[in-house]
Amino acid sequence: MNPARKDALLVSLMGIGLGLGACSEERETRPLEAPNILLITLDSVRADVLGAYGHRSRFRDASPSPRIDQLAREGLLIEQAHATSSWTLPSHVSIFTGHPELVHGVEQDGHEIHASLPLISETLKAEGYRTAGFYSGPYLDPAFGFGRGFDTYEARYGDDLRFAMEDLRRSQAALDEAEKRGKKGELYTALASHARAQQAVETASHRDRSSELVADALIEELNKPARGRPFFLFGHFFDPHYDYAPPEEFARTFDPDYSGDLDATDFIRNPAISHIRPGGRTRVVDERGLQHLWALYEAEVAWTDSQIGRVLDRLEKLGLAEDTLVIITSDHGDEFFEHGSIGHRSTLYEELVRVPLIVRYPRAFPPGSRIEQPLSSIEIAPTILLAAGTRVSGLSGVGLQAILGGRSPGPVFGRIVTTQETPLAVVDPPLSGARTRVLESFRKGRIKIFREISWIQPTEKTSDKLTIVIDDLRLDMLANEALNWTLLDASPDEKKLWQEFEHEEEAQALEDFRRAYQTFLGQRRSPGRVAVTGDVLSALSGLGYVEQEARIGALEGDDLVLYPPKLPPEEIRLRKSKIAPDVPPY
Repeated sequence: MNPARKDALLVSLMGIGLGLGACSEERETRPLEAPNILLITLDSVRADVLGAYGHRSRFRDASPSPRIDQLAREGLLIEQAHATSSWTLPSHVSIFTGHPELVHGVEQDGHEIHASLPLISETLKAEGYRTAGFYSGPYLDPAFGFGRGFDTYEARYGDDLRFAMEDLRRSQAALDEAEKRGKKGELYTALASHARAQQAVETASHRDRSSELVADALIEELNKPARGRPFFLFGHFFDPHYDYAPPEEFARTFDPDYSGDLDATDFIRNPAISHIRPGGRTRVVDERGLQHLWALYEAEVAWTDSQIGRVLDRLEKLGLAEDTLVIITSDHGDEFFEHGSIGHRSTLYEELVRVPLIVRYPRAFPPGSRIEQPLSSIEIAPTILLAAGTRVSGLSGVGLQAILGGRSPGPVFGRIVTTQETPLAVVDPPLSGARTRVLESFRKGRIKIFREISWIQPTEKTSDKLTIVIDDLRLDMLANEALNWTLLDASPDEKKLWQEFEHEEEAQALEDFRRAYQTFLGQRRSPGRVAVTGDVLSALSGLGYVEQEARIGALEGDDLVLYPPKLPPEEIRLRKSKIAPDVPPY
C-alpha cells in the first residue's frame, strides 16, 4: 500500500472508531436500520493456511481460500487474532459470551455454559432479531448450552454420521428396554448391537462431510422473508477438522503428484503418522508424508471455502451484502509437529491459537483495512453487539469499533486444562487420582508469557487416607509454577524462552498479566454439568476426545481456580486447597 493511501485509511479508521467506541460501555443508539449479522466459525483453521494471511500452497502456488481472501479485501482483517483456547468447546463459549475461560469456566468435556452468562444469540433475540444457527461438530451440541437464544438451532451432519447417530439412539433405547426386561439373551444381543452402533458413529465422525449442508441451511434462512426483522445467522463449518477427507477433486488439486499410500484416516491415532508415548508423541511420518497431510488440510480448507462462497454469493444476489455484518473466524488451529505433536488441545503455541478474524460491514469498516496489534476472540461478541446498537458493558472485550477508536483491547489470554488418570498405588483394586495440568498464556505486543501448573487431584476412586496425602502433595505442586516468556519477533517459532523478567518490557507484561488475572478471577462463573447423549459422546470419542474424563469425571469449576502468576510461595500455601479469587496481586 502506498503511504498516501495508508495514511488516508488510518484517518478513516480513526474517525469510524471514535464515532462508535466512545460510549461502548453504555447503551448505544440503535441504528436506524439494525444490520443483519452472519457469524461463521471454521473448525481447526489456523491463520497461516489462508491466502489472506499470506499463504500459498506448496504444490499449486495458489491460495486455498479465494472466497475468504476476497472478503478480507472487502473489509477488515485482524492480523494477530488469538483464540482463547486450543479446542472447540471453550473457544466457542468465548466467542458467544465475550469472556475467556477463566471467566466463563467451561474448560472440560463435562462443563456447560453457566445460565447467568448471556450469549450473543440471547441478547440479539431480545432485541428483535430472527436467530438461527447450524453446526456440524459435536461440541456445538445444545447440551453444552449453545442453543440458547436461537429460534432454530440444528445439527447438519453428513448422511453417514447422521444415520449412524440415529441408529445409536435406537440401539440405546433397545438396550435400556433389554435391561428392564432382565433376560440375558436379549441383553447380550442388545449390548452387541449397541457396541456396533457406537463403533459406526466413531468411524463416521472421522470422515463426515458437512460443509455443503451447513451452507444449504444458511442459504435457506437467507431466502426467508425478513418481515421487518434483521437476522442473526450462525454457521459452524467442521470439515477442516481432522480427519482430512476432502472431496477427491480438491485432494488431487493440492498435491497432484503424490504417489504414496498415506492419507489422513484415523489421523490422531494413525501409527504411520505418530506413536503416542507418555507426555507426548513420537513422529513417524517423513517430511514428504507430512507435506501431503498439510496438502489434504489445505484441500479441506478449500472445500469449505467454496461452500462459504455460496453463502456470500446468496447474500449479494439478495441485495443484503451492504447491510450485513459478516464475521469469519476459527476456534483454534492444528499442529503439524511444530512442537512435537499433531492436532490440537495440547498447547497454546501460535499454530494452535492464532486464528483468522475477518470482518466485512461496508458501513463501518473500509475495504482493505487492518488491525496489526494482538487481539483476542473475546472481541467478537462486543463487536456484534455494538453493531446492533445494544449494551456491551460487563464483557471482557471492548469491540473492534472501540479499538479502532483508540481504546485498548481486552487481554489476550489463553488457557487449556488437561486431565489424565494417574496410578497412585499398586494395590488390588488399584488406586488412582487425576493429574491436572493448566497451561496459560498472555500476550502483550511482541511479548508472550507461558505459565504451567500441574497437580494431583483425588477422584471418587481415591481412598480417604490417600486423599489426605494427595491434598498435601497438591499444595506443594500448586506452589511450583513454570513461568516463561518469549519475544515473538525474535523467536517466531516460540522455541527460545526466558525465565527471568529482568527488563521493563517483560516485567510490565507480567504485571499486566497479574492484574488481568485478578480481574478475571473476580468475575469467574462455575460451569454447569452437562449431560450429553450417547450418540454425541461416541462422535467425540471417535475424534479422540473424552476418554480420560469418561473414566475419572470432569472436575468441578472451582477445582480449577488458581492464583495470579508469580505470587510468593507463602501466599500460595495460605490458600489451603482452594485458591480464593480475593488474593491481591503482588
